[in-house]
Amino acid sequence: MELGGNAPLVVLADANLDAAVEAAVLGKFLHQGQICMAVNRIIVEAPLYDEFVERFTAAASGVPFGDPASAQTLVGPVVNDSQLEGLKTKIATAKAEGARTVLDGEITGRVVPPHVFADVSPEMEIAREEIFGPLVGIIKATDEAHALELANATEFGLSSSVFTQDLDRGVQFGLGIKAGMTHINEMPVHDESHVPFGGEGNSGLGRFNGDWAIAEFTTDHTVGVKRL
Repeated sequence: MELGGNAPLVVLADANLDAAVEAAVLGKFLHQGQICMAVNRIIVEAPLYDEFVERFTAAASGVPFGDPASAQTLVGPVVNDSQLEGLKTKIATAKAEGARTVLDGEITGRVVPPHVFADVSPEMEIAREEIFGPLVGIIKATDEAHALELANATEFGLSSSVFTQDLDRGVQFGLGIKAGMTHINEMPVHDESHVPFGGEGNSGLGRFNGDWAIAEFTTDHTVGVKRL
């Protein structure tokens, strides 16, 4: 069973910043962030941190939100009032815990505009819990090893992603992430019928899709017959 996630999007110091920002925006705000694989934490290695925060915030500020009937809208209303109240509490808690607000906006009805918090630490609620909404925290990593430590500082382990222009480095980093899925230079929101879907830790057991699903949901039963 898939039980939610806390997907990290990691930006290493040699990443293509344009690609990382674009993927982070779509991976966070698609469907209001109400996707189990959505970006939940953004972890950026120190040399790129300030520029990433500036460019991601600028991009997020241009995300269309509001009427879900409009083809241009990326962030529409959240699913219900309970989810709305939970997001309001998460916003207040992030501010109270010392996260730096770099983008917010007025909530109208169930439409929560993109909210971005910088200088987030791993013990803050916004970094520990699945958000399932258009809020995100950005965490600074001192180096690659610290970035991996931060990526794994969660009880969940569904999807994840890492950005680097060194593909071998990206694959090795991805193998170190404790998650069921890791994408190199792409957002963590991916699901194809032939690719195994599932997580580690509190993100559940087993895999869906393809031969993996058949194996997970099939019980072998041997029946022997002797004709008399």
